Amino acid sequence: MKKTTWWRNSLTGMGMLALVSAASPAAAQRYSRDDPRDQYQDRQELGQDRVDVRADWMDVRRVQQAIAQLRQARDERNPWREDRARRNIRELFRNEIVEARHDAYRDQNEVYRSSRERMRDRSFDDQRDLRDDQTDLTDSRVRFRELNRTFRAMRDNEPAARAHSWRAMRYEDQLLARFLQITREDAISSGRELNEDRYELREDHGG
Repeated sequence: MKKTTWWRNSLTGMGMLALVSAASPAAAQRYSRDDPRDQYQDRQELGQDRVDVRADWMDVRRVQQAIAQLRQARDERNPWREDRARRNIRELFRNEIVEARHDAYRDQNEVYRSSRERMRDRSFDDQRDLRDDQTDLTDSRVRFRELNRTFRAMRDNEPAARAHSWRAMRYEDQLLARFLQITREDAISSGRELNEDRYELREDHGG
């Protein structure tokens, strides 16, 4: 999950769907596993996967730390520290939403590429790759929607939580726990994808 300030752009589900729908299969049509340029591309993507896994687990730690800071500030009844912690959490949410939208865009392109390979070669491996990529795309879209839904609930609940309503603070804790769970699940998924890509690279290119 790469950190960015792009969250100022549209974060709506419609915006993501429009972006994903605009993805073109042109890149997939040009891909060939036997082309040295594409082999280089695969290795570049594997290197990026490693970077992403490390960044994902750093994000998990950031979310854990932000939640701990908010809970401590609430216990101390320190409104300034509470506001600062909630601002930090909102920014983390927005960053994750932008990243989830980017992942859905990327996974859509992977589906296009796998679909073209399957139509060209009609091999068992291509069918497996297409199925895996379609699953990844579904997961990315679900994560995007879940992050948006949780973020909206946090935002709507915040005034009551700031007023120290017991019910609102309890709900806030539940939403924060869900946010942390989504973030951790994404880091685990990134690690699994890295292992799969390593295996496929060895299998395809004799590494």
